[in-house]
Amino acid sequence: MIYKFMKFGFLMKHRKAVQMPLAEVKKSMSARYGVFGDVMAENFIKMSEKSLINVVRDCSDFPFPPLPEAVQRRIFLEVGSKDINCRQNKTIWKHYPSIHIQVREGYGHCMYLSEHYAEYGKLVERYMREE
Repeated sequence: MIYKFMKFGFLMKHRKAVQMPLAEVKKSMSARYGVFGDVMAENFIKMSEKSLINVVRDCSDFPFPPLPEAVQRRIFLEVGSKDINCRQNKTIWKHYPSIHIQVREGYGHCMYLSEHYAEYGKLVERYMREE
């Protein structure tokens, strides 16, 4: 169900973006994703619909292969509380109880790392050193 919803939504956004002037798409993406908006807009427009469908499938249907606890402890995920993927945290923890998931209140998908990219980079570096 999530796959169908996301596929429809992303294809509609992509078709609209392809028809818009690049400057408008960049302005919209920059308002949402800050300094990365221009690059994200260019890449989004260049994507084929098949590539977009593949990304949506990969993000909405994960098989959860068995992972040893030592590997789970090295996995770091960060999601915003407003991210549609945030609802999947319980499922992820069910399969991988030792994984580290950071939930950023009030943020959407990739919003925290795009607004606080320097701080986020330091956070990931610190996490990698600790493990």
